[in-house]
Amino acid sequence: MNLNHISTYFDKQGYKTTVYDNAMPQEIADSWLEQRRDVKFYKALEDKIPMSFRVHALNGKERDSLLHINDWIEPYLLDWNENLTLDKFSRSFINCYQKGDHIRNHADLTPSEWNDEHLYCVALLFLTPDSYINDATDCGFVVNDGPDTNTFVVHNKFNRLVLMDARCYHEPVVPTDNFQRLTLYAGYTISPLHKRRDKRKELMLIESGIVPGTNYTFDPNDYVYMD
Repeated sequence: MNLNHISTYFDKQGYKTTVYDNAMPQEIADSWLEQRRDVKFYKALEDKIPMSFRVHALNGKERDSLLHINDWIEPYLLDWNENLTLDKFSRSFINCYQKGDHIRNHADLTPSEWNDEHLYCVALLFLTPDSYINDATDCGFVVNDGPDTNTFVVHNKFNRLVLMDARCYHEPVVPTDNFQRLTLYAGYTISPLHKRRDKRKELMLIESGIVPGTNYTFDPNDYVYMD
């Protein structure tokens, strides 16, 4: 498989971010574009407090039917780290950011929580059609060297994949125009403590309004569709 590698960046701590284009095969990308308007995006809650973005938690069936993740992502994972295979999967959901939303610069995991032995890779895939975006710099992704430093900018492009060490500080660029910035989030870890997620339990959590593998819940009555 020919991987369309665009760039690799290492922050001051040596944590890696790699960018690839045209990650999904064309037929899968086309299938997503046909189905995207059927996906509900729910208001995310943390400790019952509304967050400033929406989320769609993916169950095992949707990972196969919407984005067919297991059919194409493993070569990218192995290119990023030779130990990352499909069975290292941890969690997945689709985030939706719109004009007026806010998200702080953050790291998904801190070095005190995780280390090289417990490496966690975040896979982010841009899912908004390019035709919706007037300015790719308006809705991309920034990797930082710390809490207050913007360093490596990834522009939004449909079907662009970002693989990032979860210890990297980063933040999405929220649109200033009226469209929805959609990204797949999928986590993979080589932690010896990791246990493969039970799909039935995962589905039960989602049906009860919980985003598996996160602190987020969602209101099943508060949702929107993609425009």
